[in-house]
Amino acid sequence: MATGRYKIFSRYRSYHGATFGAGNLSGEGRRFTVEPGLPGFIKFDIPYLYREVVDFDNEEAATEFYLSRLNNQILYEGPDSIAAVFIEPIPGSNGVLIPPKGYLEGVRKLCDRYGILMICDEVMSGFGRTGKMFAVDHFDFQPDIITFAKGVTCATARLAA
Repeated sequence: MATGRYKIFSRYRSYHGATFGAGNLSGEGRRFTVEPGLPGFIKFDIPYLYREVVDFDNEEAATEFYLSRLNNQILYEGPDSIAAVFIEPIPGSNGVLIPPKGYLEGVRKLCDRYGILMICDEVMSGFGRTGKMFAVDHFDFQPDIITFAKGVTCATARLAA
């Protein structure tokens, strides 16, 4: 509503919850129960270098490849229709997938270029689970919004923000 745009990008191999809206964000098999789902939820590839069929010379080459693909997808979908990119900085339930060097910072730059909000889901990775307060603290960027739950109350009460 804040942007006037209606598309939300999220990544394959992500899990954001089991409700109808969160299920539409998720990019793995648990989303099938809510499909065909709502219009406007677009998935993009996550760097998964351990299982990648492309053999990159280094992490920076992988970052360049994945950011180029994301940029193209943003252009194909129309940047003026994309409200947000919603990602888990370090996905948990689909493997602890550490992004290659510079990847999250590059996503941030793409969001800035096109006026897209960057939202980081820290439900699984927040509150010290990665060694810092939030997973984003391991990288050199600031998201527009951080979502969190579970760790905020040590799972003693249902609370999310």
